[in-house]
Amino acid sequence: MESFQPPTTAIMMKHLSDPRDVEVVPPDSKILIAIKTLMKFYSVSKWNLDIQYYMATRLDPRQKLRLNKFDVSKSDIRKANDKLVSLMKEATAASIPSTQRRLASLSPSHRKKTSQSSFIIGAADWYSSGESDDEDAPNANLDAQSEFDQYTCCSLTKTDKVNFEIFQGWNDTGNIAYTKLSRVARCELCMPASCVISETNSSNAGCFYSKSRSTLKPSILDGALVVRSNSDLVN
Repeated sequence: MESFQPPTTAIMMKHLSDPRDVEVVPPDSKILIAIKTLMKFYSVSKWNLDIQYYMATRLDPRQKLRLNKFDVSKSDIRKANDKLVSLMKEATAASIPSTQRRLASLSPSHRKKTSQSSFIIGAADWYSSGESDDEDAPNANLDAQSEFDQYTCCSLTKTDKVNFEIFQGWNDTGNIAYTKLSRVARCELCMPASCVISETNSSNAGCFYSKSRSTLKPSILDGALVVRSNSDLVN
C-alpha cells in the first residue's frame, strides 16, 4: 500500500502497534471500513477500468468466470460479452474442413499429453454431443453466439490451469476449437505478429514461448480483480 499512499500502512499499524493490546477488528468496525475505503479510493484511481479489461478477462480461460465473484456489475459483463460476440461476427471464420481434420486427429492419448487438453477436449465434447454420431468437429453453420456460449461453458482442469499459457493456448488449441473467438482473442490480447504467424509455423515453436510472452500483464487482468477483491467495501 505504500506505493499508493504512504500514510496507509501507518494508519493500519497504529491500531496494531502494541502486541499486548491487539484486538480482533469486527467486519463492521468503523476503523476497518475507513481503511478499506482508503484502499478503494487509491486503487480505483490507479486502475481506471473499462470494458476492454473485462473483455480481456473473459478471454482468459482461467479467469473468465471470476468477474462474477468480484462485484463487477452484470451490465458490464454483458457489455463485454456482447462486444466480443460482435467482433466474432466481423471476423472471418477459419477453414472448417481443415479444423475438422485437426480435431478428429486428436486421439485421447494425445489430448492427455498437451497442457491445453481440457481447453480443446471441452470443445470436442460439445460438438460431438449433437444428434449425429459422426459429428466430432465444429458445424460449418455454428454462429458466433453459439461458439462464445460453448467457450463460456467449457472449463480447464486444475492441472491445466497451472500449465496453461494464454498465448500458446489461443494460437494452438484455441485456434482449433474456437475459430472465430481465437481471431478476436489474438487481436484483443495484443499478441505480437511474430507469435501469431512465424512462430506457430515453426517446428520448434515451443521454444519461443517464454513466461513473459505467455502471461498477460497484471494491468490487463489482475487490475480488474484486485480493485474488486473486497466485495464488502462501502459504496
